[in-house]
Amino acid sequence: MTTPLQHSTAVQKNPDQATKKPLETLRILAIIAFPVILAVVMQRISIEQPLKAGDAAPDLFLQSLNGESFSLRELYSRRLAVLFFSVDCPHCRTELKDVETLRATFRESVQLLLITTSERVRTKSLLDSLGISAPVAIDEKGRAQSAFGVVMLPATFLINAHGIIHASSFGERSLDVRREQLESFLLATADGIGTPNHSPR
Repeated sequence: MTTPLQHSTAVQKNPDQATKKPLETLRILAIIAFPVILAVVMQRISIEQPLKAGDAAPDLFLQSLNGESFSLRELYSRRLAVLFFSVDCPHCRTELKDVETLRATFRESVQLLLITTSERVRTKSLLDSLGISAPVAIDEKGRAQSAFGVVMLPATFLINAHGIIHASSFGERSLDVRREQLESFLLATADGIGTPNHSPR
């Protein structure tokens, strides 16, 4: 006697339904994560947005190479040239070699400040090897770089006697170019051009 075949009661799964669930889950996760990702991106953009001509220079407390604390605001009473650099940046080293020449030329009219995120000991070693005695600020946490919006090293900011950014530039420049920039800076600020349009941050 033959046994009749039993029909399987198992329901065949629809492949479309099998892939639908993971896709819906991914869609929900994307909706939830998008605002967070957008906020992070916008914050990063705002941090890295370089200060431009007419912007107020930031007021920060930094430490000198000797460990003394000082405020950038104290330096804004006269024309100031700020050079951001790093010990590990070869293009920065090229510019640093010209620092003392520029200081000697513009000593009476423009003060120069070097700012670095490198460690104090390595910074001192490099500057001593290059014979540089210009004032240096240590910015190990990168607060000054973020405040100025430094996107590339070396970076230079020219600040007038009202604490307002006159010009900024990023990347290595020759001694002649830096000299021309400082000469133009002096001419533009000789008669009060570039007075403040808002208070320093």
